[in-house]
Amino acid sequence: MSAPSASAVLVLVFSKDRALQCDAVLRSFRLHCADASAAAVTVLYACSGARHERMYEILANEWRHESWLRFRREKDFRADVRALLAERPFILFVVDDTLFVRPFSLEGTARALASHAQALGFSLRLGRNTRYCYMSGEMQPLPRFRSAGPGCLLFRWDGARHDFGYPLEVSSSMYRSDTIRAIVETAGYRDPTSLEGALERAASRAARRTPELLCLEHSVAFSNPVNTVLAAGTNRVGRASEYASDALAEAFEAAHRIDAAAYGGMIPNACHQELPLRFLPSAGAPPAPDPRVSVVMPARNAAPFLAESVASILAQTMSDFEFIIVEDASTDESAAVLASFRDPRLRILRNDRPRGQTVSFNIGAGQARGEYLARMDADDIADPQRFMKQAALLDAQPATGVCGSWVRLVGDGPQMLVRYPRTHEGVAAGMLFRTQVANPSVMMRTALFREQGGFNPDYNQAEDYEFWSASSSMRASRFFRRRCCSIARIPRRWAACMPRNSGSARRKFRRRCSENSASNLPRKSARCINRWDGTDGRPRGSISPASTRGCAACATRTRAPGSSMRGRWTTRSARCGFPSAPMPPRSGSRHGASGAPRHWARCAPAGEARPLPRQCGAEEAQMSAPLVSVLMPVRNARPYLAEAVRAVLGQTEQDFELLVCDDASEDGSMEVVEAFRDPRIRMLRGPETPGVVGAVNTCIDAARGEFLANMDADDRMHPRRLEKQIRTLRAHREIGVCGTWMTSFGPGGAVLTPPERHEEIVCDLLFHPSPINGTAMFRASLRDETDLHWRRDYPRAEDYDWLLRLSA
Repeated sequence: MSAPSASAVLVLVFSKDRALQCDAVLRSFRLHCADASAAAVTVLYACSGARHERMYEILANEWRHESWLRFRREKDFRADVRALLAERPFILFVVDDTLFVRPFSLEGTARALASHAQALGFSLRLGRNTRYCYMSGEMQPLPRFRSAGPGCLLFRWDGARHDFGYPLEVSSSMYRSDTIRAIVETAGYRDPTSLEGALERAASRAARRTPELLCLEHSVAFSNPVNTVLAAGTNRVGRASEYASDALAEAFEAAHRIDAAAYGGMIPNACHQELPLRFLPSAGAPPAPDPRVSVVMPARNAAPFLAESVASILAQTMSDFEFIIVEDASTDESAAVLASFRDPRLRILRNDRPRGQTVSFNIGAGQARGEYLARMDADDIADPQRFMKQAALLDAQPATGVCGSWVRLVGDGPQMLVRYPRTHEGVAAGMLFRTQVANPSVMMRTALFREQGGFNPDYNQAEDYEFWSASSSMRASRFFRRRCCSIARIPRRWAACMPRNSGSARRKFRRRCSENSASNLPRKSARCINRWDGTDGRPRGSISPASTRGCAACATRTRAPGSSMRGRWTTRSARCGFPSAPMPPRSGSRHGASGAPRHWARCAPAGEARPLPRQCGAEEAQMSAPLVSVLMPVRNARPYLAEAVRAVLGQTEQDFELLVCDDASEDGSMEVVEAFRDPRIRMLRGPETPGVVGAVNTCIDAARGEFLANMDADDRMHPRRLEKQIRTLRAHREIGVCGTWMTSFGPGGAVLTPPERHEEIVCDLLFHPSPINGTAMFRASLRDETDLHWRRDYPRAEDYDWLLRLSA
């Protein structure tokens, strides 16, 4: 048998009372089918009245010059279909709400089907991109694909789920005519819907001989179910009144036609996807209905991530949105990336000069037509169901003005899930310390945004915090808890993403937030705030950016809540705050020549020689004052204590003493410490009144070292922590405290990355403890200059108070 050509295929288009949409099908077919002129296309149409019959006559007259196209008025649907099946060896079923959006050829499709005997058919609307099932409203798993030639895939449909397990349909699939004729010869059906039902019932028999289905890498067609004309069936369709059959009939009679080219190049996320109808320009063309959601994305020099971010929006399971991208005079390839997208929902605005993210977002929001306004950043990714879930929540809760989500951070290092409060009270309370809303996860009511006057351009680096501070007192904010709906891409220097407004500006934000939120909080939330910040709701202690002491960073690890010590250890990256320190050359692995993670090499100041770690024996450490005193309060830490102590004893810097203060443990923790029998360990007993404050103060009083290092009894130090922190403090006499980044392990482990520079740390302390207490090393001279004891009147925020006093 010779290879089939395009003339071997009959394209059968079913249409009823939808001349306007039928015209769009034909336009998109002619536009994207490479061999359309060699095809044989038949439009089998039905009419419910004389009006619609007249419109099909008009349509046939408009297409009369296309020799490959004929219109056939339905007389007996079953007899008509059987007769048409006899005309060609292959048949491509199409329904009049189908749109072709990307190039394909009938000849290539027919040849692939002819060469794979176990393939039942070839679907033009399935592909790797169809991850959502519109009819069931669920995400659908992709089957296991195999290559069936260039750009062509083969998979088993028996056992597949949703659309991939629905092999016989009449919207946009090609079959062997003999296969379909054998099924319909004895079946009863009267219209396309009942025909598809008959095919579905026969699918189980076809699975024995033809259990596979062909498709393209990415689908070239999709159904746009904006309306229905058949009473039978319960399929999901759009209900917009402007797209009802009679409304579109009026548009057709007024000479309006759908712009099929507007959909060209798009990659649908489902076999069925509701999209607004776009009309060709003409006098008095019907206006497009307002979208439900307006998405605004400022973009400047975001070319490396822009395509992925835009694609994640266009792949949303809820399609009723407009996507406004404000291109802020980029100097990279951002404009070219945006030009590669062809989607009718996409609108690109371009600034004549860089105006900044705040102004750019306000420009886009000013043109938003949707009821809801969604924010998106140009380097982030949205979960496919983000809009569907957020819009449903705002619909169900009219009193809710802003809806966000949890966010998963991606980029260098392990991913981290950032959990935000789920209730309005939690958001309002948290706003006293820092923003509780992740920009790429936000959907809000457009009216609320405009009522607030948009983002304040005076705060170009912290406009979101200023806006949420005011908004949190007006309407409730809700956050998803089951599934994060956004993925935020972060650079390696996370601290660089922090707002860089001055300390006075941050205090202004904080005061405004307190005025707007604290008075509206329930008493329970107010007590929680006071517990952390003191009785007046403000951090205690003076904070001065002009302080002569700073902080740098190294690394340690901490245990996630509920975890055990049985997990495997991997040392993740960490850095010190030396802006001029060069990075070591990158080797074939993640580690530098020293064998430690390459970021650790930055802990040495630029140009400083790297001496071998100081190794003094245990006897020498016992005889003389140690260089470092490691302070470890212990209370009921037996499951973790041995590994924590071993981590200290295994430091490359061996000139230390380990002060272990027992805080009235009841689980035999001190027996674990005694078993080490190391002369560098000094066991202390805390005060009679138990509590971590007394235990820490006991360690501070007993310390003999030049440097004091905090350590928690359930954490583990990196082997070079003491060495690197000592090197930092010796090289920078102006630094009084040196902290580190920290990796959590156990369930939901993440890298905690406090700021690196003194000014950023002081700024961050306005909102929460920034340096991590368990990683701090500080000079013993500070103990003599000021009172560094922890205060007993802060039983739950003693470390925060301690850090605030250190920064003053």
